[in-house]
Amino acid sequence: MKIKEINVSKSGVIPNASYSNLKPAYSITVELEDGENEEEAIMKCKAIVNRHFELDEYSARVDLIQKQFKTLRFYPTPEGVKYPSATSVLYYDKDFFKSKGELLQYGSMGTIIHTVFWFALKSYQSDIAKGKKDIKIIWKDPTEFPELEKHVGIVKEGSLQLNWENYSYQTFGNIFIPKIKKVYAIEQTVLNPEIRVGGTLDLIADLELTKGNVKLSIVDLKTGTYDFMQHAFYGKTWEKINNKKIEQMVTFPLGKTDNKQGYKSPIVETDINKYWDMMLVKREEFRDTFEI
Repeated sequence: MKIKEINVSKSGVIPNASYSNLKPAYSITVELEDGENEEEAIMKCKAIVNRHFELDEYSARVDLIQKQFKTLRFYPTPEGVKYPSATSVLYYDKDFFKSKGELLQYGSMGTIIHTVFWFALKSYQSDIAKGKKDIKIIWKDPTEFPELEKHVGIVKEGSLQLNWENYSYQTFGNIFIPKIKKVYAIEQTVLNPEIRVGGTLDLIADLELTKGNVKLSIVDLKTGTYDFMQHAFYGKTWEKINNKKIEQMVTFPLGKTDNKQGYKSPIVETDINKYWDMMLVKREEFRDTFEI
């Protein structure tokens, strides 16, 4: 007897979904070519339906988690599932102790500082590319950006009484923006399918912190605390996508400071593998906690 056609089906019940007893079902039918091995074809079909069932189970769990924990963020992927953000993986247990209003205010302040800083960087690099001399770094007031209107309102009216004029981004930028030589990416979304985590990196650039020593760097702008595990995730993921080796991780501290010079120096770390391994541990902790 010669098998000409194979049909593989799978159905089941997913109990931990937003709606009870989600029941996905899949079926695949293939016709064998001459000389094709039946057992291998069956195994390939099983792998396909199992994969789709597993994605349904994962997606159902993510939907449930999003309903239960509003502070967790997720990134959609081309395959139709969502990955938890790197910040959620690293700080989910810390954000639980902040109110939604506080998170909103800190988030808006971060958006304001990033937007103003990126404008200053891009305009400076544009003038460099045009061959201009005696270039001045342009600092626009946050109120000049229409897209920041909502965030400016949140900060000004917020209970925390945050004020961007108390932050050091301009003084810092005047010193270090000229040290950014070539920009490869600004606020780029990256997805890591191996560990199912997504995120938006701040900056990938050739950075010359000391004269004559240019290094490809993953740079993160921070107005508060920082964590090199986050840098490592962005750096390692970007490396794999672009096949370029990140040489160092750098934090630009743009928050408040009491330093007489008016800014804090960049914080540099070169042991990316160390912090990547720590990131993997946090990812497993997140998986154990939320089952995704």
